[in-house]
Amino acid sequence: MRLRRPLALAAWCALALGPLELALHLAAAARAPDELDWARARASVEARRREGDLVVASPRWAEPHARRAFGEGLMPLRDVARPDETGYARALEVAAPGGRDGAVAGWRLLDAWAEGRLSFRLWENPSPERFVFDFVDEVEAGRAEVFWALENGDAADCPFADAAVDAPWGQPGLPARRYVCDEEPRHSVAVTVIDDLGHRPRRCVVTPPPPQPWREVVVRVRGAPPSAGLVAGHMGLPYLYEREGVGAPVELVLRAGGDEIGALRHRDGEGWARFAWPIGGRAAGAGGLSIHVSGAGAEGRPLCWEARLR
Repeated sequence: MRLRRPLALAAWCALALGPLELALHLAAAARAPDELDWARARASVEARRREGDLVVASPRWAEPHARRAFGEGLMPLRDVARPDETGYARALEVAAPGGRDGAVAGWRLLDAWAEGRLSFRLWENPSPERFVFDFVDEVEAGRAEVFWALENGDAADCPFADAAVDAPWGQPGLPARRYVCDEEPRHSVAVTVIDDLGHRPRRCVVTPPPPQPWREVVVRVRGAPPSAGLVAGHMGLPYLYEREGVGAPVELVLRAGGDEIGALRHRDGEGWARFAWPIGGRAAGAGGLSIHVSGAGAEGRPLCWEARLR
């Protein structure tokens, strides 16, 4: 008898709360913007957006809806999968009810308005960074030198070539044009998009440490302007590789010619980690700038990085 009463009370509570839950669901659904709202928002974005402005949607679940409506012209992949927001002077935020993008919260609000079930906010970055050279663009265009290196200096080239698109489950997708180091696709170096530990897309250069006996993989770029004084970048692994926290660390080293500029060891769980190293005008040296990736026991782990000069 004592057992039946609590069970009966729980059953009556469930019956009573059911209609309330349904009512709350219907109310939330009525407030959520639909495809027509997003399609109408495109005109406002086109009218207010300047060349180079970042377009963001909030909350984060709204981003696919916005990109579908706005297209590549207003939300290009390089913006959606950006390394961070430091290089943008302005941002146009399109928000569903309750949406707020924390990445631009500290910026200066220039304007705000609403149309239908969407809100718009125009933000200005108080201190945008000006980048003059992008490693990712150089790699994507095939203007980098990529090779595996031994301890004694011997090397094997990874030519920029056509290969079959490769996108196995859990691995970063590899485009057809990439640096092919051997017959194993996962040993390639390429520009791709990963989902970082925070489930954010990141456009970066996937550079897995090579198999034994090779010591490291080297990505060298030339043509950087002599005015550059700082390398700023990020590194990380896809979510599926970082979430367990059991993988071997991967090390990234930046060199100017033969001089080491900076080094960072990435351990699982650190996510999309930032680095910044002064180079003091050495970017335009004869040896160029090179990224070296290695790691004992880390063969094939898809470290992905980006770097820019300012």
